[in-house]
Amino acid sequence: MKFYTLYSFISEQKDFIFNIEDKNKEIFKYFFIPEISINNIKDIKIINSIDVKILEKYDFFPNSLGIPLFSKRAFDLLNEILTNEVLFIKCSIKNSEHLLYAAKFLKFDNIIESEDGMNYIFFLKNSANFKYCAQDIDYSEFLYTKEFIDIIKNNNLNIKVKDN
Repeated sequence: MKFYTLYSFISEQKDFIFNIEDKNKEIFKYFFIPEISINNIKDIKIINSIDVKILEKYDFFPNSLGIPLFSKRAFDLLNEILTNEVLFIKCSIKNSEHLLYAAKFLKFDNIIESEDGMNYIFFLKNSANFKYCAQDIDYSEFLYTKEFIDIIKNNNLNIKVKDN
C-alpha cells in the first residue's frame, strides 16, 4: 500500500498561518495521544485573523498544532465519505464568519517502520483497518491512501500532496 501526506501551498511561504488556542494542551492530547480519554472537543478556536481570499482559494491549512485542517469546501465533500475514519471538528476563526474543520482520525495503525532523514520507511503490509486515511501510532503522522488522493484530485481540491 502506498501512502501520502498532505501539505498546503501556503506552507511554502510559512510554517503555519493559523494559531490554535490550546492553553491546557487538551486539543494536542485529543489529536496526538489517542489512549488519553478527553471529552469530545466541539469547537476549536483559531486566534488569529486571516485574509478571506486565502480561505476561499485553499482547501488545506498549516497550523500551530500540525493537525489536518480543511476548508468548508473540502469538509462538505469529505465528511460523508470519511464517516468511519474521520471525525470533523468545527474551527472558528477570530473576526470571521468562515469556518474550517479539523480532522480527528479514528483509525490508527503501525504504518511507519522508521525514518530515514526526511523520508519514512513503511511496513510492507496492507491494512484492512482503513481505506482512506489513518494516523501512525508511533510517529503520530497523518497518512492518506491513493483512494483519498483520488478524491482530492477528482474534485479539484487545492491541496498539495507528497508521495512518500
